[in-house]
Amino acid sequence: MSGSGRKLGSSNFLNQQRLAEACVANEVIARISLRWKMSVLYSIDTGARSFAELKRVHPTLSDHILAARLRELRREGLICKDEPSSRHPFYTTTRRGSSLLEIVRALCAWSEEELASPSA
Repeated sequence: MSGSGRKLGSSNFLNQQRLAEACVANEVIARISLRWKMSVLYSIDTGARSFAELKRVHPTLSDHILAARLRELRREGLICKDEPSSRHPFYTTTRRGSSLLEIVRALCAWSEEELASPSA
């Protein structure tokens, strides 16, 4: 399996690999489209900084999935984990995470405008 949990020899993995080779944006979209990932990043960016605060913002999100998404976001350089002298670490958005959120916000604005009305 790859680091993302995909079976290396599966047709799905091979198809995703070919899509990524055709246009790197396909790989980016696959990475950011994991359930809860952009919601967690957005929540951190808008002030939910601790694990407990993120759980309050997303009460149906399991601890396991939240921890996994936080690890992924850290590994990808989109957030950093600050561990102050207290026992409770907090998360902040990196420059890279903020720049991705600009694109995601633009995509949200485009979808609200374009998908809300019937196509011409």
